[in-house]
Amino acid sequence: MRGWNDYFWPGTTVLINKRGLADQTQLDQFEYFRAAVREQEIRSGTVPIDRTFDARHLQALHAHLFVDVYEWAGQYREVEMSKGRLPFATPDRIGSYLADTAHIIATTAWPELDRAAFVEQSAKVYAYVNTAHCFREGNGRAGKLFISQMAEMTRYDIDYAKIDRALWNQQSEFSRPDLGQYTPHHHELVPVFDRITIARPGLPPADPRFESARQAAKFARRDHPTHPRDATRSRGTTSPGASDPPAAGRPPGSRPGRDTDDYGR
Repeated sequence: MRGWNDYFWPGTTVLINKRGLADQTQLDQFEYFRAAVREQEIRSGTVPIDRTFDARHLQALHAHLFVDVYEWAGQYREVEMSKGRLPFATPDRIGSYLADTAHIIATTAWPELDRAAFVEQSAKVYAYVNTAHCFREGNGRAGKLFISQMAEMTRYDIDYAKIDRALWNQQSEFSRPDLGQYTPHHHELVPVFDRITIARPGLPPADPRFESARQAAKFARRDHPTHPRDATRSRGTTSPGASDPPAAGRPPGSRPGRDTDDYGR
């Protein structure tokens, strides 16, 4: 099992990589461009990835994106990580968050969703994926591609260029569970996904009468606060098959992760 320092070149904070780069700027550039090439291979269908929308799917995406850069591409991290005020899932809970992600996707009728429902469900899926944060580096790129492929089942697409990186980072952090709790606050990401959701090119627009009826019905049965920040006062903290540990401070041994790709790229 890897320890915290086992991921770095000795005496540095630069992740060990296949290219042998010990300069952080050079590694960032190499990682970015090689992952961009590999992402295009996936998007074009040159390299097929089974779209099972589960942990295996996400691992396959990460493995191909970073195959040129890291030996551990596609493998779960073995150390605790945090960013900002809250930690990500502990290594032993990564599988639970990804199982919940797969359950949400499998039980959602994606082709039938109106725009508001698509935004809501996409925010929920990404909140779980982000909280899992299952790789030592490259979570953002893999997670975004995962969401984009999920969106292909719907009438909508995702345009990440429509959101400022700082705002994406902020709301992603806010969406993580409170200390000692399990359930992500996905409502923090709803305004983000509302901004980046666009109609899928080439598809006819949804019938506005149907859209209005669906939104009215959704509003009538909603049980969460209007403002995203108020969600922390009313959300439950349980998840299928998971129980919450007692509230506590930051888990022992957790450390900030470099993971510059966690949200922004």
